[in-house]
Amino acid sequence: MNLTRLLKPLVRDTGVIGGVTVGLVYGLTHSGAVIVGLAGLGILCIGVGGGTTGHGSGSGFAVLGRTGHDESSEVSNMTRHMELWPGVSSDMPVRVRLLFYGLGLLFWSITVLGLFSSSLH
Repeated sequence: MNLTRLLKPLVRDTGVIGGVTVGLVYGLTHSGAVIVGLAGLGILCIGVGGGTTGHGSGSGFAVLGRTGHDESSEVSNMTRHMELWPGVSSDMPVRVRLLFYGLGLLFWSITVLGLFSSSLH
């Protein structure tokens, strides 16, 4: 896999979009509980984005000798041309981008909690 293809979504989803999300929520609420909630949401996104690695059927076990149409190929065809965030090519899997966004939410939430803990409510 070409790792340089991952650099642009990593910077955009982790650095920019995650930072803007946490910064906007901090600016609007100044609430430590909401920032901790965003960190939890980041952990959830990391789990969903990184938890389905590898190849196989969606049911958890491989069916030998099975060919034809299945639900996972239908979902793959539906999401192939969808863009979650504009400006990022649709050939990047949504799971990878969700993983990067979750990392951004977690990183920026911890940063806000560490730097601005005295001004949080």
